[in-house]
Amino acid sequence: MTSDKNFHEKNEMKQSSDPCNCCCLDSLYTILDGEASEENTEELMAHIEKCLPCYQQYDLEVAIRELLQTRLAKKCPPQDLLDCIREKIASITITQ
Repeated sequence: MTSDKNFHEKNEMKQSSDPCNCCCLDSLYTILDGEASEENTEELMAHIEKCLPCYQQYDLEVAIRELLQTRLAKKCPPQDLLDCIREKIASITITQ
């Protein structure tokens, strides 16, 4: 019962939050990319729990990333393409 109460309290806070004019988007991407410190992650997640626009953006970004990970096939490029790229890189590094 306590978890239900906490869930409803969080939802009420999100719904009652005024529109956010903060610049969380860069921090959001840093966190989703796994490049943020633990402290920054905790701070943003605390903000997201109170701010509906930021929560919606976070939720959207997570959903997009999950969709891309599940829908995109991991295919290896053709070997001749890899060989061609390696040759070009080798010729560039040799001439420099």
